[in-house]
Amino acid sequence: MLGSLLKRGGLTTFVASFCLLAASVAQADIVSVTLNNPHGDAAAYGGSDGMHTVTVTLASPAEAGGHDVDLASTSSDMFITSGTVTVPEGFTTASFDVAITPLLVSADETATVTATDAGNTMESNDFTIMPMEARFEEGNPTSTLEEGAVYTFDVKVSARVASSQTVSVSSSNPDVTVTDAIIPDGSSHGSFTATVGDTATGNVTFTILFNGKSYTRTLFLKKIGISDVSNSGTTTAGTDVQVTITLSRAAVGDRTIALSYDGPVGASAPTSVVVLNGTSSITFNVPTKSSLPGARTLSVTATFAGTSRTTKVQITPL
Repeated sequence: MLGSLLKRGGLTTFVASFCLLAASVAQADIVSVTLNNPHGDAAAYGGSDGMHTVTVTLASPAEAGGHDVDLASTSSDMFITSGTVTVPEGFTTASFDVAITPLLVSADETATVTATDAGNTMESNDFTIMPMEARFEEGNPTSTLEEGAVYTFDVKVSARVASSQTVSVSSSNPDVTVTDAIIPDGSSHGSFTATVGDTATGNVTFTILFNGKSYTRTLFLKKIGISDVSNSGTTTAGTDVQVTITLSRAAVGDRTIALSYDGPVGASAPTSVVVLNGTSSITFNVPTKSSLPGARTLSVTATFAGTSRTTKVQITPL
């Protein structure tokens, strides 16, 4: 056979054809693969979403049409949604943004990515999956809560979550009810509400629990009180004095304020007034005596929830 080829001068044609065939099937082998997050670190929080960078390096330039590489995770706690990448023709190195989703873990876990082609399998550097935590955000109420009020507390988890997550919230005080905090898909923030009953006293400790780890915050409960008592100013005997009582916040339910007097008050002066539900103040009239031998001072004292405030007004004779 070879002799007949030589006789016909076909050796050159045979050798050239063989070389072209060999070149067309030759593929570059993978020599390394690396995995990093967008900040260049080899770590991510479990339960987070986001794109990570996989860099594949070949021993020689990729063949015609590019070099396909199959990616897979060595950990059941890390998913890769883009399973195959292609190093472009003529390139030895290429980087790809790959969606990688680590699952929630309770402790640091090491994972790697494998890159496989027709020739071999190469394992990446170690990639750490870290446990995600939830904490109270700055800017939340930090010292006192008032009875009858509703407050919103913000919480933040370590990174954007790949799917909606629930942060469990509990209250140490039965008169303070709370909701859980929901972290929506693709977010790292959520919030919960705390409703303080109108008979709540003492302190309350909120506990947030997420991924096996808890954090607490303790606040003092403050009852609604009188913040101010004012009057309309000097008046003459026999005329009414206008008095305004202002609470520290809007009342939850009707609130009765006790009144007492010292000075030339009229017989029909009220002994109490009611601040209506949802309002924070009340204005009312206090009659004065019609006959005075000289200028006198009238004191009006309002008492509520164990505290008292007084306003004084000058009453002049007719």
